[in-house]
Amino acid sequence: MKKNNSPEPVKMTISYELPDGHSELKLGKDEFGSLKILDENGNEVKPLKSTRSTYYDRATKPKYQTVFHHDNNYTTIGGLKELAELQSFFVIDTNTDFIANKRVSISFLMRLKLVVVDGGYKAIPVDKNVFIFEFIGVPKEENPEMLAILKLANDILAEESDSHNSPIWLINDSDLGNHLDFSTQKSPIYGTQFLPNPFRISYASSDTGAEAINQLFKIADGKAKDYFKRIKNGSFGGNHLIPLKEDNRVLFTCHPLPIEKFESCIIKESTAILGEIRYS
Repeated sequence: MKKNNSPEPVKMTISYELPDGHSELKLGKDEFGSLKILDENGNEVKPLKSTRSTYYDRATKPKYQTVFHHDNNYTTIGGLKELAELQSFFVIDTNTDFIANKRVSISFLMRLKLVVVDGGYKAIPVDKNVFIFEFIGVPKEENPEMLAILKLANDILAEESDSHNSPIWLINDSDLGNHLDFSTQKSPIYGTQFLPNPFRISYASSDTGAEAINQLFKIADGKAKDYFKRIKNGSFGGNHLIPLKEDNRVLFTCHPLPIEKFESCIIKESTAILGEIRYS
């Protein structure tokens, strides 16, 4: 595992939202490392929601490294088992700046699956390509990364008939405070548009964190910065841009890029230095 680059000890919190009518709760754990909550009679209480967070304390507010939300399920301490149960997940990062007085946003998107291997897990690409979304003219009151996520989700629903069957996680590093509302359709993700089911947004930091998902997200962060620089200096791009269905004020094009090589070491379960469990 790579050395954690946070200045303070990393903490982990697992929070559960439970149905009403239970008292004298206690914690247990099964053979897979999943936590179980038992009521006064020893019966398992299934949570309505669970959240696993890793972070370190700062003078002003905590710096989060990962935040994953789960519906109607527990979470393991290490957090990898839940990723491996997904049919796929995306890491998404976006860079935005002005080029020739136009607001340009470049999103890098890579689709992965975590598979079980001897000794742990491995991340493997699901698609033959990674994708660069190029947007011109996203209004300043909107988050271009949320537009990239909405566009991606709509495309998958239109093109993949089995995409409704199980959750697909979209992991990014912005708008953390709104992720749960976006994922549960309590708030629109872009303009008046809502993120469709079965997509869920989760958070990973690219500038801190030693968990596997932080390392994968560093790839997306680096590639988004690299391709933005290349478009800015004219060495990449040039595709014809068309008005975007999700917002016809925005011009859009997609650059699919073949994955020539992807190597993943064996990823083992990791735990934070300090842990805390909360339920309500």
